Amino acid sequence: MRDGMKKKISFCEGNEGFSLVELIVVFAIIAALVGVLAPSVLGQMEKARRVAVWDTANNIYTSAQYAIVNAGTEQDTSGYAAAFATSDTVTFTEADVSSTGNDLQGYIGKAISGSVPTDGCTFTIVFHKSSKISSFQLIYKGYKVTGINTNFTITKVP
Repeated sequence: MRDGMKKKISFCEGNEGFSLVELIVVFAIIAALVGVLAPSVLGQMEKARRVAVWDTANNIYTSAQYAIVNAGTEQDTSGYAAAFATSDTVTFTEADVSSTGNDLQGYIGKAISGSVPTDGCTFTIVFHKSSKISSFQLIYKGYKVTGINTNFTITKVP
């Protein structure tokens, strides 16, 4: 009986676990798979980030263009005329998004406030009194977007 107590309790006879060589081979296969897949996954993440930045730029640009066209027509002619009384251009930045007055800045601020992300997005829009955007620049998530009429150029910010 004593000899019987010394025996190992095992569910499978002869199975003593994995050897060190088998474990190393499995880890090597997993490492090779990760090495092959990581660049493509990282590339897709970078592409998704660029698309998100372009989409943000497009939303801000479109909202701002809509606001300036409407402000120059029936919506807010007095604020529009006052804004362009001393200059042919008006510059609008992310600091102006909180504007809520009845002037041109407030009108544009209200129009684009839902399009501006709150996590470090900076932009500058220069409006011309002909109800057009003459310059647009956005910096967001490490990218700089410039252009007009949604013909944007996206570059990585160093």
